[in-house]
Amino acid sequence: MGSRHRMGHVPDLRLGVHPDLLAKIDRVLAAMTIVGHPMRIVQGVRTAEAQHALWLQGRELPGRRVTNADGYQRKSNHQVKADGFGWAVDCCFTTGEPFGETQPWDLYGLLGKTVGLVWGGDWKKPDWDHLEMKNWKSYSEN
Repeated sequence: MGSRHRMGHVPDLRLGVHPDLLAKIDRVLAAMTIVGHPMRIVQGVRTAEAQHALWLQGRELPGRRVTNADGYQRKSNHQVKADGFGWAVDCCFTTGEPFGETQPWDLYGLLGKTVGLVWGGDWKKPDWDHLEMKNWKSYSEN
């Protein structure tokens, strides 16, 4: 009998993300597919170490700065909160340039806001691929 080879483990990017956020993201992604711009989740929950590695970019490592949250002093909404869930996801397009400037990010952001999410594209330093739950602190206390 031949041996079984596992070709590259693909992590479940939905694992640990708040179920209410996932339900809303599913609506956004379905709508984007219907209008001809399919997308997928590329980042869900991050560990403190992974967040810190992103924070180091443009500071101690080459590249541009991509986050102000260092993962320890200032946590990202991608990190697990007190309720045991992450409150943010990043998505990309599955056709063309996944993070290309000419992709319809405004439509993605509008759809996210329509279902009650916060879009990173509205921030002072835009994070086009980012959607998160509004006011996770008060939401998790309910």
